[in-house]
Amino acid sequence: MVRNLKCLSIAACIALLATALIHGPTQRPAQAQQRPGEPQSDQAQAATILLEAFVVEVNLPTLAELGVSPIGRSPHNVSVENILACLENRQARVVAGARKAARDQRESKVRATHTTYVRRDGPPQRSYASYESGTALSVHATILSERSVEILYSLSCSVFAPRSEAEDGPPDTESWDWQGSIVLRPGEPAIAAATQDCQRVVFLMLTAHVQDR
Repeated sequence: MVRNLKCLSIAACIALLATALIHGPTQRPAQAQQRPGEPQSDQAQAATILLEAFVVEVNLPTLAELGVSPIGRSPHNVSVENILACLENRQARVVAGARKAARDQRESKVRATHTTYVRRDGPPQRSYASYESGTALSVHATILSERSVEILYSLSCSVFAPRSEAEDGPPDTESWDWQGSIVLRPGEPAIAAATQDCQRVVFLMLTAHVQDR
């Protein structure tokens, strides 16, 4: 009896070994999906957002001719198409601009400065005074989805006002300082901010482009 049991045990072991050789090792369960809070994959971290920022000065009477309300009354509030039309008709000009690329959920900065020297004649000797103009842009971008990007921006710019060569004294300067956040559709320009007086409106226009995604 004992001998028969040993024979059955040996036969069972041989059968299990043969099954393993035929079907191969037991497959492991598929790897679990990425859990919330875990680091993103290399492909997601490689996404880059290029932000384009332009300061555009537009003739206010020209906007009125296009039917734009001077106080933004709907549905006649200003649009990107109105500003582009003014640029095409030479009733607007780009005052300043900056471009900066930033990785997803990272901050990036760029700054450019131009120095102008004005000669001063007088006793006891000739001297020069320096005046600076330029643009500084800070960007923090976050990809929300394939169709939306959140931008935290800070743009400061200073420009010299036009003047004749006969004028004496320091140059007149104009400066703007904008800070805020906006959600953009990739590749579509949007109006982020504006200042206005009785003759013109100065717009800040932003466009985001998602790259390497």
